[in-house]
Amino acid sequence: MNKYSIFIGRLPKGAPQEAFASIAAGWEIHDKTAAQIAAIKSDPNLTSAGKAIAIEKALKAGPLDHLRQLRADVDKRLSDAVSQRGVLRERVLGADNFSKALKQEVRQYLRELQPVERMKVLNSDDALIREAVLGAPHYLSGVPKDVWGHAADAAVEAVHGEHLKQIDVLETAFSETQAALQVALDDIRRASDLPPNEFEKIAA
Repeated sequence: MNKYSIFIGRLPKGAPQEAFASIAAGWEIHDKTAAQIAAIKSDPNLTSAGKAIAIEKALKAGPLDHLRQLRADVDKRLSDAVSQRGVLRERVLGADNFSKALKQEVRQYLRELQPVERMKVLNSDDALIREAVLGAPHYLSGVPKDVWGHAADAAVEAVHGEHLKQIDVLETAFSETQAALQVALDDIRRASDLPPNEFEKIAA
């Protein structure tokens, strides 16, 4: 199984078509460029210096620019997916159904409780308590950071569970696509025999 097939196989179920298309386009560039480099290296009419110049010229002709554009598009899609997760989290943790004064009173009340009693209150399904605790830093309610984090995750999951699953798929798909394009670029770099710093100048 070739690398292209491996990366396609690593895309999660439900991955967007853009991920498949980007990997396919990236590896098409990889294959064409690798074949071009191989042809230059096997040309008996070129000296070693001539081959190096020809390979550098071939790379500057556009394949690395196209790969860079593909990577930039994938980077943005991944960033957008991560941002969506943040938006959903903010919607839940930033809920404003009760007054600030009332929520502050709840947090002060919680801080004054013994840890065991505090946890009992936190485990209740009271909307006011949940909003007061999750809408402020953990220490304002006297809640351990890890407990607060788990509670926040659970609250977001309860409201936006299905949407979060979709975001998980997007994040995984575009992370795998990033990796596929990076491997394609690394393969071209190795095939070119150019010093890494010279190759990076062309690929930048």
